[in-house]
Amino acid sequence: MDIKLKSEIKLSLYAFVILLLFSFSFTNTLRLFDDFPERFKNSYFDTERFRREIEGFFDLFVLTQLEYDEFKEAHIEDMYGNPTQSYVEMEEEKAVFERLERNYKYYIKTLSGKTYSNLNENESYETLKESSYFIRKFPYHTKGNDVFIDLNRNFIDRGLTGYIAVPKDEEFHSLIVENMYDYEDSRIRYFLFLGISAAILIISVLLGLMYIKKYGKEPIKMIEPLKKFYTFPIDIKLVILLINILILWAIDPVVIYQSNYRFYYGGSLDLFAYTVFLVLLIIQVIFLLQTFKSMQQIKTEWSKSFIINTKNSLSDSFIFKSSILKIFLILGTVSILGIIVGLVLPVIEAVDLIVLFPLGLIPTIVILAYIFNKLSYFNRILQYSEDIIEGRANSDIIVKNKAPLSRLASNMNRMRQGMDYSHKAQLKSERLKTELITNVSHDLRTPLTSIMTYSELLKKEDISEEERKKYIDIVEQKSKRLKVLIDDLFEVSKMASGNIELVIERVDIVQLMNQALGEYDEKIKESSLAFKVSSSSPHIYAMVDGRKMWRVFDNIISNILKYSLENTRVYISTKETDNNIIISFKNISKYELEENIVELLERFKRGDKSRNTEGSGLGLAIAQSIVDNHGGKLDIELDGDLFKTIVTLKK
Repeated sequence: MDIKLKSEIKLSLYAFVILLLFSFSFTNTLRLFDDFPERFKNSYFDTERFRREIEGFFDLFVLTQLEYDEFKEAHIEDMYGNPTQSYVEMEEEKAVFERLERNYKYYIKTLSGKTYSNLNENESYETLKESSYFIRKFPYHTKGNDVFIDLNRNFIDRGLTGYIAVPKDEEFHSLIVENMYDYEDSRIRYFLFLGISAAILIISVLLGLMYIKKYGKEPIKMIEPLKKFYTFPIDIKLVILLINILILWAIDPVVIYQSNYRFYYGGSLDLFAYTVFLVLLIIQVIFLLQTFKSMQQIKTEWSKSFIINTKNSLSDSFIFKSSILKIFLILGTVSILGIIVGLVLPVIEAVDLIVLFPLGLIPTIVILAYIFNKLSYFNRILQYSEDIIEGRANSDIIVKNKAPLSRLASNMNRMRQGMDYSHKAQLKSERLKTELITNVSHDLRTPLTSIMTYSELLKKEDISEEERKKYIDIVEQKSKRLKVLIDDLFEVSKMASGNIELVIERVDIVQLMNQALGEYDEKIKESSLAFKVSSSSPHIYAMVDGRKMWRVFDNIISNILKYSLENTRVYISTKETDNNIIISFKNISKYELEENIVELLERFKRGDKSRNTEGSGLGLAIAQSIVDNHGGKLDIELDGDLFKTIVTLKK
């Protein structure tokens, strides 16, 4: 035989023996623990078994002593003078009581003062206390775990007082005394067997842990070929696992068990079967754990499940489409009712017809109500569609459920919402278009007017050379201003159309930021602003067009210098995350900004409505276009007067 095969057989037998020991000890320990409360009593007379015995005796006492005379007078003879069956049964019960009476000594007194007792003349509570295995006075104050609660309440309800004892009688050995001795003997065996079972359980667990530590994943590799027999869908696998657990629950493999305080042995075949199913359970759990490694794998397996496949099959079948199915159900119900009425009508009488008519009317009313409800809902959807076309729909139509009409209503709601959004976007576009034309006209006309005005002044001959030089400087300044506006306008138009070329290279963003700040070094020193620049690392690299990204930083810093409140701080931070680089600019705004600050990203939008500051109003629009073409994102936020510009670039 192959050495590898021998090794695998040896490992399998070793594992089976460990599981056999575990099955034996685990099931027996559980069974023995079930009886633990009964075995942990102080004596037999605190057990449930003795409680049942003494309560049975008391019930017979009540029946054959307290109620006997009254019962005898009422049921002794029937009308023919023969003993009644009840009387015969009562006499039999009385004979049983007289036989059991030898097991007890009792003294019971009623409210009327009548006493019932089997005590001898020289016997009393004190003497019995010394010569009895058990004695208890009734009634007494019981606690929650007292076994004689019901018996004690019986005494109270019937107004009885007295005591019951189990005497020590050398001449008479009662069954109660025998049970007492059996209980004491069985307690010793019980704790012995419990200790043995618990010890074997611990040993089997330790052996199992040693087995796993020594052989590692070798046993799992051994059962790997069994996977080809375990290719069911995931839900079927779980059902098989549940059946396996139920079989283990149903099998009673207890080898050691007890009855009447005696221990017996048996169940060896059940123990073997239990171990086999335990092995199957472990194999299934190992395979399922391999399936449940990740949530994605669980979702993938569930998509292949029997339930999902069945659902998809039914959904794909035209007969199970929701609308068709409901129509068939309605027609089928009406047809079946019609056939039943047609078969029954010839054989029923007029009176039966009066009774059956309401029964037939009820389903008819229900079906008609269902149809009218659906027609009403359809008409509301139809009216809603006309309201959408005419622009009168201001709110959504109610979606009741997931039925086809409800899905249609939901689609109509989404159409209305889409049209509303499109209409609002169109209005905004028209407004921005108007503002764009106005702003372009204003920003281009202002320097052009200055150029024309000072050109006319230069034509005058009576101006001094100093004034002429001053006018020429103004014309030159306004010409440059006009050129910047036109260049920016062409650039933002080119970027908006996507007609932009990017030279992508590895650029140090921190260094690029420092260069942009360096260009404004003199203006920063002249201003009253305090710049606080920080970065998460001395060098942060990104794949960008360096010149274009420098323009982004230049435009943002330029805006900060123009629109920041004097004597405030400006914070610029650059940080690196797993996938992105985030550049954040924070400054206090000089002007009160509107809530809809996103429009500042539109062309020719300015923070100062009077448009007194320099600039084209295109800075942020150009910056956003550059960032968008890099696949990044430029966001602006406003928190009171704190203005934030956040540039997010991909690494």
